[in-house]
Amino acid sequence: MERSRGNSYRLRLLFAVLLFELVSAAAAITRDDFPEGFVFGAGSSAYQEDVRFMHEMGLDAYRFSISWPRLIPDGRGAVNPKGLEYYNNLIDELLKHGIQPHTTIYHFDLPQALQDEYNGLLSPRVIEDFTAFADVCFRSFGDRVKHWTTVNEPNMEPLGGYDMGTLPPRRCSSPFGFPGNTCAEGNSTTEPYVVAHHLLLAHASMVSLYRRKYQAVQGGRIGLTLPPGGAKAIVAYTPSSVIVEGDNALVINELKLEGPGKSMLSNIFAETKNTLQMLPDWMHLFYSDMYVVHISEVTAVPNNRFLHPLVYGDYPPVMKRNAGSKLLALTTEESARVRGSFDFVGVNHYAVIYVADDPSQLEQELRDYSADEASKYVTSKKPSFKYRYITERKR
Repeated sequence: MERSRGNSYRLRLLFAVLLFELVSAAAAITRDDFPEGFVFGAGSSAYQEDVRFMHEMGLDAYRFSISWPRLIPDGRGAVNPKGLEYYNNLIDELLKHGIQPHTTIYHFDLPQALQDEYNGLLSPRVIEDFTAFADVCFRSFGDRVKHWTTVNEPNMEPLGGYDMGTLPPRRCSSPFGFPGNTCAEGNSTTEPYVVAHHLLLAHASMVSLYRRKYQAVQGGRIGLTLPPGGAKAIVAYTPSSVIVEGDNALVINELKLEGPGKSMLSNIFAETKNTLQMLPDWMHLFYSDMYVVHISEVTAVPNNRFLHPLVYGDYPPVMKRNAGSKLLALTTEESARVRGSFDFVGVNHYAVIYVADDPSQLEQELRDYSADEASKYVTSKKPSFKYRYITERKR
């Protein structure tokens, strides 16, 4: 159990580092700090002033989240007219200043009424309520919003809310959880998998609704947003080559994509290639993993728990092996709905964190959601892996 407590301490330290990085990076940022064509946005609270400042800075887009309890206080049913008015006004103000609204439907704010009624994300009933909430958003704002994110960082609530107990509804179980945090109830070994499963299905249901009922008329695009993640076989990408320790690599420069995700990944990469070339080398490592295109088996890091099923319609084999019966299976119908349920993948980048494989964690008889990843944080700035080149500079 000491190893579990050590893992929790490292997670606590990691969160502290992330917070420091966020605060330190909040200094003056202008359009000149980014390459031409890069889309980014920022904001605070007084939206009229924010929009004016964004326009003066030359921002192309503003990403904001719709508060579910603000728009539908009881989780379902009656829509709050004041909430509807606020978001309509914000969207109109952005468009008036030539700024694209990028809208996130769900951002860690499940209505308390649904938590009280059926235990929130632990119940499959939440999928239907997610879809009804999204329907209100598409119907009310979709004539002007052309970029939709269904769920912001779906990997975070399972970890923070149901393994470590640091986020609502603060569920965890001993000996796991955040150091010094005592949860009244929960199960850190099983509940995170249930929550992640329901978030994945909720995402797919929202995308299915949008494509079936709205996309052809409104002309928007829909996806989800994740923070970057690491890989068991470390991958790096530069404008001249792909470097990988592992198999089934991707020839990025020539867009030679292989596997069942080829068509959708071609579309994604065609729109993100310039962004990839702009990023520093360490970020390409994470982007390569984000698109699940470089190796056949990636460690069960949080991002691949979601992106692998989105591309292939099933959870990654290593995740099945490590989690065993704790992992809920996707039915044939669910698999078909999940697979391909994204037009884009958004990335929230906070800081650089290197990870390495740590199979010793799998020796624990009782493991939480985090230990099943079988990974550890490494302190060296550059990982000491031997790289081999898969492609050469395109001539």
